[in-house]
Amino acid sequence: MSSKEQPPHGTYLSKSSRSGLFHPELTTSPLAVPSPSRDNQLVERSTTGHSHTFPKSKEEQMGELVETINTYRLELDKTTRNTEDLTRRYKDLERRNESLESLNRSLKSQNEDLQRRNESLQQELQENQAAHGIVRENQKQVRQTTNMPLAIMPFQPSQHIVQRSTIPASAQQHVDHLSDNLNHLFRQAEIWAGTHANSPVPAALQSVTKSFKERQLKLAIPSQLLHDPNTLRHVMTKLILFAMIEATFQPQCFEHFKPEFGDQLTAERRNVYGGIPSQERKALAEARSGAIKKFVRDPNWAGFLNNFVSSKCGEIWQMLRPVFGAGAAAAAAWPSFVGLFRQAVSIALTMHQRVCLFRIDFPPTGEKSCYNPAVMQTVGSTGSEWQPSAGAGPQRLRLAATPIIYETTWGVNGAMGEPKPICKANVLLE
Repeated sequence: MSSKEQPPHGTYLSKSSRSGLFHPELTTSPLAVPSPSRDNQLVERSTTGHSHTFPKSKEEQMGELVETINTYRLELDKTTRNTEDLTRRYKDLERRNESLESLNRSLKSQNEDLQRRNESLQQELQENQAAHGIVRENQKQVRQTTNMPLAIMPFQPSQHIVQRSTIPASAQQHVDHLSDNLNHLFRQAEIWAGTHANSPVPAALQSVTKSFKERQLKLAIPSQLLHDPNTLRHVMTKLILFAMIEATFQPQCFEHFKPEFGDQLTAERRNVYGGIPSQERKALAEARSGAIKKFVRDPNWAGFLNNFVSSKCGEIWQMLRPVFGAGAAAAAAWPSFVGLFRQAVSIALTMHQRVCLFRIDFPPTGEKSCYNPAVMQTVGSTGSEWQPSAGAGPQRLRLAATPIIYETTWGVNGAMGEPKPICKANVLLE
């Protein structure tokens, strides 16, 4: 083919052009067939050293072009597949990132909750440490005053009733300490009742009150309270404390201190509360106090006290047992009940070793009752904190869950003073 027969520049051929045909689809391709040049020519040297140039044929040029296009297409397919693969991986990473962000938000929320709880616990710990420090200081001062170790669990300081101006400092501290211990015991009894006796049937409660009557223990509880779940905890608190107080705080408690300690203590206690002149009664109270201080230092005292607690606590338990039934519930309630009774005995000994008289009263209820905020505090049937009633006018009592405890001391001139309440009664109003 001569140079005149070469296809014009810008014309494109496929492999079919080898047969001498032009392909119409290649006429618009950006890859133009270059004009003949040295690159498109065959160079051959003759044996004489002279070179002769032979141009490539049209078919050869078109074949090279098609191969180049096919190579581009393969590269394009490969790039497309890589792009699709990268797109899938990117979407997977997006989903993982969203999942991690959701997890991070959840962990952040949990961390905030833990921080708030930690702050609350830290505040509670500081309050408990402060209260415990006050208790320790009070116990130290009481030991210095009475020279008698106290085996009573820590408690929260409470609002005291006795006027500080009417009692010397050391005696006032002792009264405050005793008042706090009594309030702590009453609160622990209420917690115990709510935990272990929160769903007894009325028939079981009626059986318990019948047992009290058979033992000539005057326990007045309106029958409707036995059927009200909102007052059940307070009813059980009264049952527990009534039995414990009868066994430990009242004069007959020393009848169980036999034979080593019981006879003398019983005589001392009864003489103090007998109808005798004030001076003689004070002397007997001092003798009773000295006897208790002596007994608690006796090597045999701990064993005797443990035996007393076990036997008397078992007796009270048999009276209360119908509300617990048998099995795991009763087994779980017994150890903490023994702990409550031991606290009551310790407080009773602390009371009786003081040179004073105590009177313990459960306020009457019903028609002849009247709420007295000076010696009583109340709470709604579903409430949790005892406080003075805000009601106006006369209010009758529905239930007295805890007693009023009065203390009477002797003045400098030997005359007996007026009874002063050291512990308010927790009552429910009608």
